[in-house]
Formats: sequence, C-alpha cells, structure tokens
Amino acid sequence: MSKFFRIFLFLLVSFFSYTSYATKAEQIDNLDKMFVYLETDSIRKSNNTISYWLIFDLKNEQKYFNKPIKSISVELRANCNSKKIENVLSTFYKGNMGKGEFLIAESNQKFEFEIPSNLLEKYTSLACSR
Repeated sequence: MSKFFRIFLFLLVSFFSYTSYATKAEQIDNLDKMFVYLETDSIRKSNNTISYWLIFDLKNEQKYFNKPIKSISVELRANCNSKKIENVLSTFYKGNMGKGEFLIAESNQKFEFEIPSNLLEKYTSLACSR
C-alpha cells in the first residue's frame, strides 16, 4: 500500500470519526480570539494515556496558509501522569464548529497555530479527570 494512500485513508477515517462526535462538545474556555470546546464523547483512555478532540472556534476569520479559517479541530494524545502532549491531527475548516468546507489537515505536526502550553496542560487535565 502506498504511503500516500495510507495517509489519505488515515485522514479519511479520522475525519469521519471526528464528525460522529461533533455534537457532544462542551465549552471549556473563552479566550480573546476563540472559544475552546472539549468533545466529551471523543475521550478515550487506556491506562495513563488519553486521546481526545478539541475544537477551537475562532471569533474572527483568520488566514492559515493563505486560506480563510473559522475553526480548527485538534486530536491530542497525552499521558495523564507526565502531561506529555502530542498533536495527532489538526483539521482546519472554513465554517464555525468544524462545519463548512474542510480546508487543510495536518498530522503529527508541531502547532503552527499558537496554543500556549499551559492551556494544553489545563485541557489535558480536564480530559484526564473525565
């Protein structure tokens, strides 16, 4: 199986997995430029490892790689004890709350979109407590 096809399949499965959780989001933060939602039904725990989705719903349209975006959904994997956090997948949308045209997907990337590490730790602690 070609590497491109495997990446495409991973993104496709992740996208459809993500959309099944989109209606179970709980607002957990209100920042200057965005609202942050935890998708409570997306939380998966195995021992001390957790996987979960966040939605960053932007208050104003922003440009990312010269494309207009209004929301970002991010799948994170973390260790609840050490608080080590990994960005598994980031998807960027033209509409609010992960709706509208799907623009860009990035897997296993460092966050290009600035999210302070203390906030990610806060969100991970919240997800780990569920």
